Amino acid sequence: MLLAILRKTYGWNKPMDRITDSQLSEITKLPVKRCNEAKLELVRMNIIKQQGGMFGPNKNISEWCIPQNEGKSPKTRDKTSLKLGDCYPSNRGTQRHYYKRKRKIIRQRILMFDSLSSISFNAVVYHS
Repeated sequence: MLLAILRKTYGWNKPMDRITDSQLSEITKLPVKRCNEAKLELVRMNIIKQQGGMFGPNKNISEWCIPQNEGKSPKTRDKTSLKLGDCYPSNRGTQRHYYKRKRKIIRQRILMFDSLSSISFNAVVYHS
C-alpha cells in the first residue's frame, strides 16, 4: 500500500495528492474496503500524512510508530507464531542455476575423460 501511495505522489513529483481508495485498489489489486483500512492504518502509524483528503508519505522515519508484535498471529494476537516455512524463492530455473549445473556437468565429463585417457594411455604403454 505504501509503495502505491509513493507512486501516486512522488512518482508525479508531488509531496501529497488526493488518492482515492479505488485508485489504490486498481494498483494493488486489493478490494476497495481493504485499501481504505490499510490507508487509515498507515495514517495511525504515522507512516503517511493526511491533510483533509490529501495523503502523502511521512519522510521523517523517526516519527513512524511501527508496532512490535513479531511472532504473534495477526488476528488473535496470541503467542503462536506464523509458520511461513521456507520463504526464500527457489533458484531452480534461473540463469545462474542453469550455468552452475552446466559447469558441474562439464567438470564431471572432464574428470571422466581424464580418468579414461589415463587408463587408455596406460593400456597402450603396457601393450607396446
